[in-house]
Amino acid sequence: MKTLLFLTDFSDHATHAADYAYKLAKQLKLKLLLCNAVNAAMEIPQTGFVTWPPEYDDALLKDSETELRQLKKQLEHADHADGFHPIVSCSSGLGSLIDVVDRASGRHDIALVAMGTHGNGGMSEFLLGNHSRFMINGSKLPLLLIPATATPKRIKKIAFASDFRDQEQDLQNIYDLIPFARLLDAEILLVHVFKASEATPCTWDKAFLEKLSNKANYPKIFYRNIIQSNTVKGLNWISEFGQVDIMAMVHKSSGFMANLVGSSHTHKIAGQTTIPLFVFPGKHD
Repeated sequence: MKTLLFLTDFSDHATHAADYAYKLAKQLKLKLLLCNAVNAAMEIPQTGFVTWPPEYDDALLKDSETELRQLKKQLEHADHADGFHPIVSCSSGLGSLIDVVDRASGRHDIALVAMGTHGNGGMSEFLLGNHSRFMINGSKLPLLLIPATATPKRIKKIAFASDFRDQEQDLQNIYDLIPFARLLDAEILLVHVFKASEATPCTWDKAFLEKLSNKANYPKIFYRNIIQSNTVKGLNWISEFGQVDIMAMVHKSSGFMANLVGSSHTHKIAGQTTIPLFVFPGKHD
């Protein structure tokens, strides 16, 4: 059985996100691994580079393990519903988030990494920090960022947003998204936002759709073009009025998605959205 790895720093936002992650693991029928990276403060530029004296490591790890066990107990005791109950385990380790995730993925079959967002501004403040940048840029696994406003509920629709210029890569990511959607019995809405002045907007050519249909073998895939001069506004509109439960994107080093997941565009959309952001890792050199 695959595992959903949840990263926590024990903040209120992380505890809220843990509840969301537990219920998602329940829907996906995954194990849940609660994970804390001791020394993760080293990644926060506002605090500078923080290192702990070696003699403090054992004490810090013990405190981390105690907090993780308490969170595990809280999540399990709150689950009074019938049906599948995720097996919950705990893991803490020294080092950066990426280091801890990489070590955990060597011991567990990780399907998805999830983490909460921080600050009153939701994702916008969190994404300004290095925590998310390290995870988005360095994670080799799909990453789910959960805002404080996200409400745990049955996932009915996932919007996959792209410029669809690299169709082979987009097809692969859609294929990777289908197993999640299938377990959730959720629709996948392919979304392309473009300006009215663009000469070659995505027209969902026959070859692309045929290739997707033939290999995907999943009937609940739909598509929609949105004419909007501002990409962020277009995606926010879909999030708010499209009855979308999760927004999925691919992290790319350049182009449309770089603007969304590596610049102020990301901060804007993430600070305004109330739904989780599912980020597929881009191509690693």
